[in-house]
Formats: sequence, structure tokens, C-alpha cells
Amino acid sequence: MTQKQLFGTDGIRGEANKHPITVEMMLALGRALAHSVQKSDKKGLILIGKDTRASGCALEKAVAVGACSLGTDVCFLGPLPTPGVACLTQALKADAGVMISASHNPYTDNGVKIFGADGFKLSDTQELELEDLMLNPKFESLKGKLLGKTSYLDDAIERYVAHLKSMSPRPPSRGPAYGKGTGSRVKPGMTADKSLQFDNTLSGLKVVLDCANGAAYKTAPELFKSLGAQVAVIGDKPDGLNINREVGSLAPQAARKKVLSTNAQIAVVLDGDADRVVFIDETGEQVSGDAVLALIACYLKDKGQLAYDTLVCTEMSNLALEKCLNSKGIQVLRAQVGDRYVVEQMRKGGFSFGGEESGHLIFTNHGTTGDGIAAALMVLAIMQESKKPLSELKQIFKPLPRAIENRLVPIKIPFEQLPLTSAMMREVERRLHPSGRSFIRYSGTEKKVRILIEGEKQQEIVAIATKMADLIQNEINSLSNFR
Repeated sequence: MTQKQLFGTDGIRGEANKHPITVEMMLALGRALAHSVQKSDKKGLILIGKDTRASGCALEKAVAVGACSLGTDVCFLGPLPTPGVACLTQALKADAGVMISASHNPYTDNGVKIFGADGFKLSDTQELELEDLMLNPKFESLKGKLLGKTSYLDDAIERYVAHLKSMSPRPPSRGPAYGKGTGSRVKPGMTADKSLQFDNTLSGLKVVLDCANGAAYKTAPELFKSLGAQVAVIGDKPDGLNINREVGSLAPQAARKKVLSTNAQIAVVLDGDADRVVFIDETGEQVSGDAVLALIACYLKDKGQLAYDTLVCTEMSNLALEKCLNSKGIQVLRAQVGDRYVVEQMRKGGFSFGGEESGHLIFTNHGTTGDGIAAALMVLAIMQESKKPLSELKQIFKPLPRAIENRLVPIKIPFEQLPLTSAMMREVERRLHPSGRSFIRYSGTEKKVRILIEGEKQQEIVAIATKMADLIQNEINSLSNFR
């Protein structure tokens, strides 16, 4: 397959106002996307959501201008979690959905994630086709009445909250999730169906909710409070510059302190676009993502809701996850890193639950992409039903010791072109097998090499990871001077 120039593991991402995250490139994206969704009998509709970064305002308008210049209509959703954009794209029968976000990155970065009409992220082939249209445009702008129009969906949050409330471990229903107007174009005054009544399913739970000053700063508090939880909210005052700053899934310290100071039973810690989540138990300890995967997989299996008794995870999940779940009659399949690759394998095999240990959790009976809030609802439901604290529930999984090193690199040279690195990788695999493993990859969103080593002795694997990281970084730096 041709190497992608713009798209990485999760859409296009980079420093805001610097190639490729510029107004000019977003204009090109809007035009390319409009061209790709148009059919002879319709002009198309694209939904655009965003997180709370200051740069998002200009970028979303640029995408819209590009799309409208080719005659496609655009509807702005405002700040909304990434899974909310995916949900509404499918529910309102739009032709594509665009999320302007750089997820857990600082405010200086931004990015774009794209969903097809079915609510799923684009495949590698589709991204390559879109790239070609962006870099080699083959269309002309329209004029006058042929131009597309823009509109705003004022109740986007309410619609997504209704969708989340419909989630339960019972067999899936397409009933209340989509509200009134399902299958129709966005029209002024359309509202979600408010006739449905929901029980206070989280009544009695004291929850710390960290919204990362991001896309879920309104959605998540509204949902948890409406379900009866006693909620202490942090990270809900975005100013355009503070997204993920000392809050959110990569900085859970603030949530940990809040749990201990309020005697809360759990902290739900989202990232900037709320497609991932980490949990902190009542003792202030962070729960590993693999423990969450194991806990939910076993719960769904007991409910008869784990399709083919299979969990799909990635190469980043701990080697011990297979042993844990295999003992309970659950098969574990691995996909390459990136929640969309997990989703692709889930769709291919008809599986219903999967995710990444970093906190992306996907329930294909309910949604089409990683959803941090939906995952939180599932964990809270397990706590309520079992009447057990999270510190006890997480004991279902005991990880194999691991060491992780991340190093900046100037360029990403294929490992097979690094003779010293290749030799050490083979030696490490021989040394660790069969009770441990190594997994080395380049980040899909940053210029970093990521080294993961697992084994029985912590001191040994830490030494291996450090030595491997030093070798790779030095070899790349040396070779890059001659390129």
C-alpha cells in the first residue's frame, strides 16, 4: 500500500497553524470530502464537531468553507465528544462526520478525525483516496445557488446523552438512542425525544469526573448527574488554552487528590475528546486499562453479551491478559495499535467488545468508535450490580511486569533498515521467550519510538528497555545525519 503523507494512526494531527494542520489544508480537506460524498442525485451533508482548543474555531470554519464551495451542506455540532460526532453522523444519515481534535495532546496541537456515513472511521484505503484529492485536487468551485449552506444543531449534546442513556448490558435496541428526526436531514428546531424516562441507575455513587477541560465538559456532567450520581467535577472550565493541562487521562493526579479528599468511590478521567478514559479507585490508585478490559469482558460474557466469547485488544495489552481471560473461557485476539484497527477486526469477526489498554473501549452493539463515557457507564454498572468497590473488582487481572520507554527521534526509519536495532530485537525476543515479550513501534501521532518490554523480573526488563531505547535513538540519530 502507498505510504500515507497526512494521515497517521488516528486521523491527521500536528501543531496548529503549521502544516498539515493549517486553514489551507482544512479547506482542501473540506473540498476533498465534499467531492467524495457527493452523488449525482444529492449534494451531501457533513457534520463537524470539535473539542475546546482555540484553534478549532478557524479549522472547523475552513473545512466548512471548502465543503460549501463544492455544494455540500455543513452542520456544526459545537464542542462534542468524538464518539458523539460518530453517533450523530450515523443517526442523522449524514454523509460524513468530522471531529476537530488532537485528543490528549496540548492545546498547541490540533487534528482531524473523519467518519463515514456509517459512523466508522475511514479505512486506510479511504484515507489514501482522500489524501490524493487534497493534494491533487480535480474539481472546481461552484457559484450562486449551487453553493452549500451551513446550519447548527443546537441539541447535539442532548441527543448524544440520550444515546448514552440507552446503553445497557441488555440486548441492543435502536429505540431511544437517536431521538426524533432519525433518518432525516438536520432542520432548525429538531430536538431529541424527551418523552423517555430513565431510572436513577447511578444513585448512591459518589463520582469524581475529570473532563480534561475538553469536549465532554458539558456532556459528561449532565449525563452522570441526570442518572443520579453525586458528582464532583474538575476540568470543566475550558478557556481554549487549558485542555489537558494538569487534568485528563495523561494527568490523573488532580482526580486522584479529589477522590481522596471527597471519599469518592471512583474517578472517571477523560481525555480531550472523551474517546478514552482511565479510572482511579476509591483508594486513589489508577486501574490498569487491561484490568478494565478483563473486568468488562467477563461481565459481558456472564450476561451472554460477549459475541463469540471474544475480546479484541492490541499488541499493547499485557501478555497476562490472555492467560487471565482464557481461564474464563474468553478468546483474546490482537489488532495493531489504534482503536480503528480494533474496530476493523471486531467488524470483520462480528465481535462486540474490544479496546486498547490506553483507555479506548469499543462496544459495537452501541457505538462505532472508542467511547470513554460509555465505558465509564459500564464500569459503574458493574460496581452497582456487584456491590463491590473498584479496588476489589480490579483484582480479576494480575499483570506481568512491564517496562516502557518512549524516545524522540528525528525520522522514522524502518527497523529492518537498522542493523544494530534488528539484531538486538532478535536477541531480546530469544531471551524473553516464552514467559515475556518485546513490542517496539513508532508512534502514529508523534516523532517517537515506543519500547515495551514484559517479563517476570522487573529489574531485568527495565534494563532491557533502557538499553534498547538508547540503541534505537543513537542509531537513528547517526543514520539521519547522512540522509
